[in-house]
Amino acid sequence: MNSFYTIILLGLFVLGPIWAQKTPKCISGNCQNGTGLRYIYENGRVIAKYKGSFTGGQYNGNGQLLQIGFKYRGGFRMGKPHGQGYAIYKGGAKYKGGFVNGKPEGSGIYIVSGVSAYKGGVRAGLYHGKGILVYYNDAKFRKYTGYFANDKREGRGVMEYKNGEVYDGEWRGDMRNGKGKLSKVIHSGQWRNDRPVK
Repeated sequence: MNSFYTIILLGLFVLGPIWAQKTPKCISGNCQNGTGLRYIYENGRVIAKYKGSFTGGQYNGNGQLLQIGFKYRGGFRMGKPHGQGYAIYKGGAKYKGGFVNGKPEGSGIYIVSGVSAYKGGVRAGLYHGKGILVYYNDAKFRKYTGYFANDKREGRGVMEYKNGEVYDGEWRGDMRNGKGKLSKVIHSGQWRNDRPVK
């Protein structure tokens, strides 16, 4: 489950130097207080482009930031993604939802192509609150619906396993802990007159 968080941290790590705006150059418009296009240079080469609103020379309002390994479209405040936005991280992971001071926050949708999809609460870039996590490539898990705390299953939740078992109960520290029920689907498929059809 932490693999997506790692991707986000890498994306934010890469963004850090960009937010510091190494060598900015206004290409067009008003990059101080208005709308414009700004390139960020490092060692004479363009490492990022921002097109959108500025206040006091910082990204503020709606805009687009493009750089190697990260694309973002949405709200900005004081040079960082803030408000509603859409991000694509290095490796193709995607997030759509709320941002606060550069980090996913509130509620949103994470998609890691071929690995997992998550829809629900987010805090500081981590799964937090109520959510649904669907696993695409996991040998054991299929789908978890329930509560998360700091990227771990925590509280009440239902896990559907690939072997047909379903656990409905309490979780603590990403493990089944507390009261719960583990059951297995005996028949899944066609039914006729209240009986399974083989």
